[in-house]
Amino acid sequence: MQGIANMWQVIETNFSYICVYAFPFSLVLVALIYLITQKNRRNHNYIYLALVLFLLWLCPFFAVSMMNFSWEGEAYYKALFLIPGVGVTAYALVCLYHRITGKKKWAFWIMVFLLTQLATGFTYTTKFWDLELTDGKVDAEVVEIADEIKQRQIDAYMLAPKEIGSRLREYDLSAKIYNEGSFGYDGDDMEKTIALAAKKECNLIVVRKKDADDECLAYLEKKDFRYMTETDHYLLYIYL
Repeated sequence: MQGIANMWQVIETNFSYICVYAFPFSLVLVALIYLITQKNRRNHNYIYLALVLFLLWLCPFFAVSMMNFSWEGEAYYKALFLIPGVGVTAYALVCLYHRITGKKKWAFWIMVFLLTQLATGFTYTTKFWDLELTDGKVDAEVVEIADEIKQRQIDAYMLAPKEIGSRLREYDLSAKIYNEGSFGYDGDDMEKTIALAAKKECNLIVVRKKDADDECLAYLEKKDFRYMTETDHYLLYIYL
């Protein structure tokens, strides 16, 4: 029962995030159902092609990273949808257009493809080609931060850098981390970041040591964040 409760908490906490993932897949599902119901062998061939592309992309990293809601998983997913998903969805709409008008204009397919990509996938690929891989040190630091929070039994709502936030989600799916498109913040404008943590009522904030100059530490104090612990590359502050 506790496992079910934890699972429901994860779903409830990340409902909007899950919906973002579900929407494009729903489009593809509707498109596939439509194509399958049409008695056209060519349609079925397109479906098989899309499934082959999907399976090729599935290995080796997609399943694990998606299930963990990691930032890398998000980027891979976004690129994944662009490969078979947009094409199949656009083709289904072209078939529907042909059924209504009696004309199958491939210029219409191109237009639908571009519009669908813009609506659901264009911005998705911006980070796919420049993923920043962190060194192995971060994983140990993630465990250290997560264990410190668990040990103190804090009901945490955390703002953390992206490279920490996504991996904290991998380590503990029940972790509550501020999420606006991805888990964590980017950039080095710490005054803006700390103000965001206060505005969103986060009670924990992780700061990169390289960003923690005197001005940053003073602003943390001003916003009532106090030093909690540190790792090799990060400082953890708690709101009092």
